[in-house]
Amino acid sequence: MLLFSSDVNLPTTYREDIVTDLNALLAKLNKLLIDVDTKLSEFTDSNPSIDDVGATLIELHSLKAAFGDVYSTYSARATKLFQDAQVEDMAYGENRIEVRTASDRKQWEHPRLIAEVARRLVSESIDMDTGEVMTSPEELIAKVLDFVQPSYWRIKELSKIGINADKFCEVGEYKTNIIVRKAK
Repeated sequence: MLLFSSDVNLPTTYREDIVTDLNALLAKLNKLLIDVDTKLSEFTDSNPSIDDVGATLIELHSLKAAFGDVYSTYSARATKLFQDAQVEDMAYGENRIEVRTASDRKQWEHPRLIAEVARRLVSESIDMDTGEVMTSPEELIAKVLDFVQPSYWRIKELSKIGINADKFCEVGEYKTNIIVRKAK
C-alpha cells in the first residue's frame, strides 16, 4: 500500500522514514487482522462457552470503536491537508478519494417540507390551459422519490395497513443482529 502518490505535492516537512514506518505498521496490522480472523474461526468452531463468546465479542467491539476513533482522527487531519492543497479528487489504483463539503442538516421539518414538495408537484401537474390534472395520485407520490430517498421502510407500520413488505423487495436470508451497548 502506498500512502502517497507521486502526483501529490508533499509539504516540505515530509519525511520518507515516517512513511516507511507507517507502511510497515499498516502491513503488520493487516496481517494481524487476517490472523485474528483465522483464530476467531477456530475459536467459534471449538465449541466455546457462551461466556467466552460474549467476552470476545465485547473485546472486538471495543477494538472496532478504537479503530473507528483512529480513522476519524486521521481522516479529519487528512481532510485539512487536502483542503489546504485544494485537492478534491485523487485516484490510487482502483481506489478513489473524494473530498466533499456539505452542511450538516438536522431537525428537518419533514411534514412542512413534504407538503411544499407535494404542492409544487401538483401545481406542475396541472395543464395551465385546461386546468386538467395530468398526473395521477400514484404518479405524484412516486415522483416524490425524486426528492427524498427513504433509507428504510418501517415494516411494522406497513403491516398495520395490510402491506407485506416482502412482496416489494428482494428478501435475503433471515439475519439476527447483535447490539453491544455500554453499561449505564
